[in-house]
Amino acid sequence: MRNLNSNDLMTCVAIFGKVGDKLKIEEGTPEAAIGMKFVSSALSFAQSDIKALLADIAEMSIEDFEKQPFEDMKSFFQRVKALTQKF
Repeated sequence: MRNLNSNDLMTCVAIFGKVGDKLKIEEGTPEAAIGMKFVSSALSFAQSDIKALLADIAEMSIEDFEKQPFEDMKSFFQRVKALTQKF
């Protein structure tokens, strides 16, 4: 797995743009709920972009990324979380 870079940030900004006004948040919504709403919206409107980003970070093709067993995916997301906490 490669380190996150500024290009990844631009990809995330593009994904945020696709979610844009489709994400409706009521005032007082807890941060965890906002995060879950964002992820579900992002998966609805930018699934292919998210897959491409995660596959790129994992340094594999999208096809290989999609074939990863769930346990490998769990480990992958734990590593992504650890990387993002460094920023």
